[in-house]
Amino acid sequence: MRLPIESACHCCVQRRRFLRGCAACGAAALLPGDAPSVLRAEQPAAESRPRVRLVFACWALVQDRPTWPHIGHDMRPEIERVTNVLQTGCPEI
Repeated sequence: MRLPIESACHCCVQRRRFLRGCAACGAAALLPGDAPSVLRAEQPAAESRPRVRLVFACWALVQDRPTWPHIGHDMRPEIERVTNVLQTGCPEI
């Protein structure tokens, strides 16, 4: 069954899978030690800087459907602003 676009966000995450993941993180946080090996990201020895990827959730760079804040809203300036603030504020990443 295909859901209409207005309710598309309901098909992305299943409630039980989300709650199971939350419970696993909560249980891992209670374990002794600095960080459980499951949660620790193994980094190659040659790479000294952490790598971060940004994900911006929008239908398109210019909104082409009724959504927040309005049809035709250009998301590019906001994406550039956030990216620049993060690059300036966190140069080591």
